Amino acid sequence: GDRREEGIEQGRQCVEVDPLSGYANALHALCLSVGNCPDEANAFADKARELDPDAFLPHMTTQITRYGAGLLDEALAAAATGLAVSGRHPWSLAFYAVGLADAGRVEEARAAVAELNARATGGYVQPFMRAMATAATGDIDRAMVLSSQALREGDPALVLFGRNLPESRHLRADPRFTEILSELKLPDWTPATNS
Repeated sequence: GDRREEGIEQGRQCVEVDPLSGYANALHALCLSVGNCPDEANAFADKARELDPDAFLPHMTTQITRYGAGLLDEALAAAATGLAVSGRHPWSLAFYAVGLADAGRVEEARAAVAELNARATGGYVQPFMRAMATAATGDIDRAMVLSSQALREGDPALVLFGRNLPESRHLRADPRFTEILSELKLPDWTPATNS
């Protein structure tokens, strides 16, 4: 069955228990975004940033919720802030690449992917995040190689983001990725239909 409602309910409880926590508000915003409640998701992301403006998570969350609501310019603006406060966190960079590609700024998106790949040679960058960004730039074969690597290595980002995050839609458009997801043997799930 679909457990998104349960996730949203748990997120709501976190905020009730700790309403002044930027972290709790950001997590609730992510649950709402995945659950296809874009307006509410954005409201909680805004609250998270207000409560904890110097933390990375609220900015990355805003990047995700704005993208999920189809507000690309605002998603890219949130990405710029998130990248600045986090020292260019790879997750933020990967989501940024997707937003740039979808905004038609493909060369900039490819530059962000190149930055992720360069960082992966000197340190660990999760293969799923690279796959998601690479797929958005249109290099779907390379993205599938990285997705297979994510599966082999047990990359938790594949589980976290692969099935239901709007930014992963470029991967989900390819039947090979559906195969990779089925290998995870996760409970039945209907992916969100925000294309």
